[in-house]
Amino acid sequence: MKRLACAMMLLAGIALAHAAPQSASRTADMRDAVDRITIAAENSDYHLVKVQAIDTALVKRGYEDPGVRILFFGKATAVEQAEKEYPPLLSMLPIKLVLVVRGTEIVVISDDLDAWKAMFPEPAAHRLIELWRQDIEQMLKDFAVP
Repeated sequence: MKRLACAMMLLAGIALAHAAPQSASRTADMRDAVDRITIAAENSDYHLVKVQAIDTALVKRGYEDPGVRILFFGKATAVEQAEKEYPPLLSMLPIKLVLVVRGTEIVVISDDLDAWKAMFPEPAAHRLIELWRQDIEQMLKDFAVP
């Protein structure tokens, strides 16, 4: 039984070691964080498409807001490039960023783009994913600047 538990923990650790979402944080409330990441995205020609609150049904029933939002950002040229160079990647757009309240900070987390590369192993897909990774990296840097 102990061997099984150790093996499971080892496998879980290996899986986590391969996860590579990008993230940034800053002291802010949720409203300010949404505004700041939206401005950061606009600096990279992305536009806020949708804000999805998580567990709003729980809040309606009187539970505390879990402090999680998913923001969807679109960029016309990203869609055009995907349509032209590798249409299956359209299913991954728009870009998603998750905002999570951690005490007095908001943490912004991207998708794990290495997982995208594993799902789409073709060189054309990797080129586009790397472009999007650079865009996300810049957005997170802009967000984190005081």
